[in-house]
Amino acid sequence: MVRSKLNNWLIIAGNGRNVGKTWLAEYCIQQLAFQYDVISLKIASHIHKLSADIKWIDGDQDNWMLGKETNRHSLKDSGRMLAAGASHSYYAQLKSDQYIPEILSYLNGHIKEDQIVICESAAIGQFIIPGLAFFVQDSKLNEKTCIWDFEYLELHSEHSRITNLPKSIKWDKSNWTIN
Repeated sequence: MVRSKLNNWLIIAGNGRNVGKTWLAEYCIQQLAFQYDVISLKIASHIHKLSADIKWIDGDQDNWMLGKETNRHSLKDSGRMLAAGASHSYYAQLKSDQYIPEILSYLNGHIKEDQIVICESAAIGQFIIPGLAFFVQDSKLNEKTCIWDFEYLELHSEHSRITNLPKSIKWDKSNWTIN
């Protein structure tokens, strides 16, 4: 399988739950949304009934679903990303990573090259090569290590707080810069 290089994508993953991934996505959205149209995507690896705030868009509802968050006051991750400044916030859930191409197919038809996509998912790295990637590593958790075979920046987390957070994240419509 040939993976697409998507320079306008920033992906975020981590080695466990509650390590600061969604907080980092919010931070990145806040850094970028004042200048660019930012789309967010949260991919979960389990299926459950969608909340009333998530409008179903696509999927077979047994193996995968894609929805669009409608409530920026929701405490769900997709709602938090919308509140942070994303113009659209998508939420996907899948039984297996094999359904990620279905989600990408839908999004490719709805995302322009000059829009930024901030995606919280480790698995999507099997299908795309993003322009920028962060892996949040909590030293107290040894659950997972990064599986990506492309360049990424490892950030360190203690008590859900990232200790080596970049001061700025910028995109010039072709390249990312972090300081």
